[in-house]
Amino acid sequence: MQQIDAANTPFDSIAAKRWRTFSDGHRTGKGHSGILVTRKRPKGVRIIQIKARCWHSRKPMTIKLKYRTNWGKWVVCKTATQACNGKYAIARIHNAGHKLYSGDLSNTKKMSYEYWFQYYG
Repeated sequence: MQQIDAANTPFDSIAAKRWRTFSDGHRTGKGHSGILVTRKRPKGVRIIQIKARCWHSRKPMTIKLKYRTNWGKWVVCKTATQACNGKYAIARIHNAGHKLYSGDLSNTKKMSYEYWFQYYG
């Protein structure tokens, strides 16, 4: 009978892929418009998303996932809109290749919101 050495299995050094959070937050206030957070994409990561939800407003919330070009210009790659009723809006890109990504959240009325800036890896 052959014994298997657990220390030499090929999966020992590889962590399971899962959603990992760059940044998260909870804020309350009148309509926010601007970059929430900017993060560098980890090497080998191809899926990045912003997940957000809000309350206390009938107006929709819009989230934008942006990347920075080599020339310093920010370009919107995904947009998601959701009413402020506590349900999630997700802006996700599956073929991330740029170095820097950021998120933008906007609403015209007072709201409470939570967001998670995440990558899959």
